[in-house]
Amino acid sequence: MVKKPRKARHITADQQYTYIYVPKMQNGAVSGKAADDVGVMFRLGSYSSYEQGLTAADDQAAVYPAQHISDSGDATTAVSNATGENGEYGILLACDGRILLKSGERTYINVESDLHVQSNSGAITLESGSNKDITLNAGEGTGDIYIQATNQFEEVSEDSTKTYGGRTYVKVDKDEKKFYKANVYKIVHADTETHHMGGKLTTFLGGSMMLQLAAKFSLDLALYLAISVLSKIFLYGVKIEFGFTKVDIVDIKVEVKKGKVEHAWNKIGFFPVKAAYTGLKAVNEEIKLARHSADIKKKGVVVGSEDVVAKQRAVMAELLSGAKVVT
Repeated sequence: MVKKPRKARHITADQQYTYIYVPKMQNGAVSGKAADDVGVMFRLGSYSSYEQGLTAADDQAAVYPAQHISDSGDATTAVSNATGENGEYGILLACDGRILLKSGERTYINVESDLHVQSNSGAITLESGSNKDITLNAGEGTGDIYIQATNQFEEVSEDSTKTYGGRTYVKVDKDEKKFYKANVYKIVHADTETHHMGGKLTTFLGGSMMLQLAAKFSLDLALYLAISVLSKIFLYGVKIEFGFTKVDIVDIKVEVKKGKVEHAWNKIGFFPVKAAYTGLKAVNEEIKLARHSADIKKKGVVVGSEDVVAKQRAVMAELLSGAKVVT
């Protein structure tokens, strides 16, 4: 025989709430403090007289969520807003143990305003069934999603596709580390702008290849040092260098040029030409000196021939005059 259900209890107009209170016994007695005494509190309707007596912050924390107390600002407002900001009726459920909720089918939670989920000292896990998705939708693409964490880990077991219709902002205030155990492919169909304020170290343990199909411009405002241990090979169609000073310090330099055109614009450029000209001038002076010496010897020969002629004339004069000429 099935028993008939009991009639629901009616609440009069002057009593707009009803609640079930189960105290938590400590040593067989109630201390009188909600933080120590509340075992279960289940209230329907407006806030109760029991809640009105909770004036201390730790007492309200025994039945009210911490964010509700923080949003209210003070203890009085926390009680008056416990059912709604405009005098609506609400539901209060608090306990010092576990709350177990089990559903065999779909479960719907729908609110018209903000929804706050908080764990004071535990972790929060969202887990779906096998091959089922988890969707976070911020206002159908009109809202933002904020992630605040010390470390962020992402593990993808299969192919994934991420589509961003708007701007994406990522702010990292601590060290960030990324480990890739597979190939990484990145395709950018727009401009990329990077402002790097600190040092940068890049190490390639494998080969590296870059294909540049458009113009490239690089500006170094400080010292630029490049070291190639084994070899350095450049292949180009036209090479143009502009600069003020160039110094090559090598042991062996081999140049194979089909044609060479050089023109120096400054004194440093004319220095080798000037040195060569000075050397040529010195050689010329030596040649002139040798010529002058030869002229001196030639004149000596001329002087010697004139002396012989003079002696011949003296002998002829002596013969003609009969006088003796001493030679």
